[in-house]
Amino acid sequence: MSIAVSTVVVYELWYGGRAAGASAYALEGDAKAASAELDAARKLRGQEFHSSIARRKSLVYFGVPAVVAQFDETFFAGLRKGGVPEE
Repeated sequence: MSIAVSTVVVYELWYGGRAAGASAYALEGDAKAASAELDAARKLRGQEFHSSIARRKSLVYFGVPAVVAQFDETFFAGLRKGGVPEE
């Protein structure tokens, strides 16, 4: 079972988990699955929450700079690759 599939199974009903699944699928190169997971996250949390990387960062505290850097290198990198715009 891939990392993306594991993420989706564990967090299926939590919008953050669906967004994490979208990010993981995109990083693995599965654009279709990433898009489906992002759509599911938007249905759970709302379209505006996942409208851009900047919007998501403004609404959620990601911690100290080292943690923020890890989110940028993984989670947000996957969302970018999955088609979420920066602004």
